[in-house]
Amino acid sequence: MTVNQPSAKKELDLGVIVCKHCSQVIGTLPTNGYKKIYGFCMDKDCRPKDEAGLRGN
Repeated sequence: MTVNQPSAKKELDLGVIVCKHCSQVIGTLPTNGYKKIYGFCMDKDCRPKDEAGLRGN
């Protein structure tokens, strides 16, 4: 009987990308261990403003 085990080199999606403003999970990425990365989601209220007060593209 053969058991399929994941390869030691295969990474799992243990990384999570979270919006700094609304805490929505934006996505995941493969990492060697648990990682939490902050960014901004596509919601217009969550996007940072530049120095002139205009929203970036």
